[in-house]
Amino acid sequence: MDQHLRLLSQAADRVLAQDLSPPDKLRALARAFMGHYVGAAARHKVLLNELGALPPARRAEIVARQRRLIADVERLLSAIRPGLSVDLRRPAAMLFFGMINWTHTWFRADGPVSADQVADLASDLVLGGLAGRPPARLSPGLPPEGGENAVASPPPLGDPEGVEGVIGRHPS
Repeated sequence: MDQHLRLLSQAADRVLAQDLSPPDKLRALARAFMGHYVGAAARHKVLLNELGALPPARRAEIVARQRRLIADVERLLSAIRPGLSVDLRRPAAMLFFGMINWTHTWFRADGPVSADQVADLASDLVLGGLAGRPPARLSPGLPPEGGENAVASPPPLGDPEGVEGVIGRHPS
């Protein structure tokens, strides 16, 4: 566990020290993490699933390392989208980690998609999500557009603005 986190921390330090834009640092960080995750599935599973089995002092050391990595991503996300509220930085960072931390359950290095492509996809989803979020939605506690109880209903299937309007009609 400790060695795995040390490698991730060292990778983060190297990426964050580079003269890159914040979005490029996020992309490089995702690639670095995915590079370590590939071939380290057993270590990664132990880190994600067995932390609670450690003695309290040892667990505290590991958690402190994890929190530092999360804080690094929070700072990057804040630099990418300065209006992102303090209350949403942690959830945004955890969503980023959620996308890449669980790749050990499905990613195969010999599959059709490379680790770098997965890292880029996760980065693109985070960057696109932050870029597409209206400034008024960068803080929690605001009602959804359309009022407090507004719920967007999907258009019915067959509606030209619905699924078929987005992906096209299946050839019959």
